[in-house]
Amino acid sequence: MSEIERSVIKKFRKELWCPFIKSVKRYALVSEGDKIAVCMSGGKDSFLLAKCMQELALHGEVPFEPVFIVMDPGYAPENRRRIEENAAKANVPVRIFESDIFAVVDAVQTGSPCYLCARMRRGYLYEFAKRCGCNKIALGHHFDDVVETALLSMFYGAEIKTMMPKLRSTSHPGMELIRPLYAVRERDIVAWAKYNGLSFLNCACRFTERVANKEEESKRREMKALVASLEKSNPAAAEFEKLPLLDDDQSAGYFEFIPQLFAPTVERAYREPTGTLHRLPRDPRLQKILELLRHTPTLPVQDLATAVELSPSRLFHLFREECETGLGNYMLLLRLQLARRYLLAGSWPLNRIALHTGFSDQSHFTMSFRKYFGAPPLKYRKLMRARTAACQPEEALPLKTPAAGQEERNRPDHAPQECPSPWP
Repeated sequence: MSEIERSVIKKFRKELWCPFIKSVKRYALVSEGDKIAVCMSGGKDSFLLAKCMQELALHGEVPFEPVFIVMDPGYAPENRRRIEENAAKANVPVRIFESDIFAVVDAVQTGSPCYLCARMRRGYLYEFAKRCGCNKIALGHHFDDVVETALLSMFYGAEIKTMMPKLRSTSHPGMELIRPLYAVRERDIVAWAKYNGLSFLNCACRFTERVANKEEESKRREMKALVASLEKSNPAAAEFEKLPLLDDDQSAGYFEFIPQLFAPTVERAYREPTGTLHRLPRDPRLQKILELLRHTPTLPVQDLATAVELSPSRLFHLFREECETGLGNYMLLLRLQLARRYLLAGSWPLNRIALHTGFSDQSHFTMSFRKYFGAPPLKYRKLMRARTAACQPEEALPLKTPAAGQEERNRPDHAPQECPSPWP
């Protein structure tokens, strides 16, 4: 056993190995016969994950096969060499494949390309893992990533979302994503890397190089600073093991790793419905549809139908029969509701909001928004902010009054103020 392996199992057993094993068992991340692609980016988190999965495969109770894959999205030669040297030093046999992601995302001139880069990376990793015969991919996201992502979603996305310990892929049937380091703290990973004298890549893309000395340009760094300051004033905020699992299986694991300081507020916001269906479905397939739409209201109908093994036409029929409203109308309202949150939470241009909420183009989005909310998006944003500045309630916002006889034809099954929600 090398010193690196010994440090994971013994020196940092309490900080690294025990939280890793606890997450694997608690969320059933590894099953007998799994072939898991352990995705390594060149950073400290993914290398620790590789060592933990390697040790688990050798000495764990459940037999599975790890495959260690590295995607080269366009690294500089010296950065690729560092990954290969670290892998050799840690005795991790890696399979490296190449892509042109850095070249593609570097051409994006508006804002940070990190979101696009992450989505493209995920797709390439899924595809290569499938070619390797794997049924799961393992990513190195840790406890701090989970917390920071939840805060970023709340403060900058006007929504409640975070990373889950296990997810089924909707775009790659039969594949799952797992996060075995879900309960490991970043500071312990840093201490482990320093103890072993390991030097890892941060991101190594061209955008990171441009903003490396401009800390204020990274919203995630802002969240790290926020969490650090909160922990100073309230050390118990990060004692995640004291937080109980919720009874609701759909929420299990979500609030468990949100700091105590935010848990009550987050839970209220996450559970508070903005409206209701005429009738909640009893069919488990439709309940799964609601769960999928709750997290991703922009999913195509074909993907939803595939997820529950129904044809789109049968899904439409069953949804109307059980919920007494049309699936298309329901999804449109969810997308408009999401678009309204984006609209009021920041200064995104309309074409970007339309893209992120599943509309085919800006004109389609504007037309739908005006039809259901009674005002064009930009005018609505201006009026809402004027009302907020004047401390007037939202209900005071004047909406368009439909002409006589047009109200029922112009509105969906619910009025805008009663937008149905996927939250039961």
